[in-house]
Amino acid sequence: MAKLVASDALAGVRLGRSVSVDEEIVVAESEETNGEGAVYLFERSAGGRGDGVEAARLLLPPGTVGGDLGRSVSVSGKAVVAGGADHR
Repeated sequence: MAKLVASDALAGVRLGRSVSVDEEIVVAESEETNGEGAVYLFERSAGGRGDGVEAARLLLPPGTVGGDLGRSVSVSGKAVVAGGADHR
């Protein structure tokens, strides 16, 4: 078992409403306080034990209206897909 924590986690912001796992990689959605969402990619730590290490944070481009990025996420090999609810 591992604990995944976003590097910029704020109190009360949940991580993991949507999650996808592929061998050594976990992709998890986080509610952002601005309502746009973020997607975090974690890799297994060296040696394969302990907590996952944050490898990337995906955000919507600046100026995007709505979106809720990460409503759905999927990872397969090195490909990550993240959907949104209201991207315009």
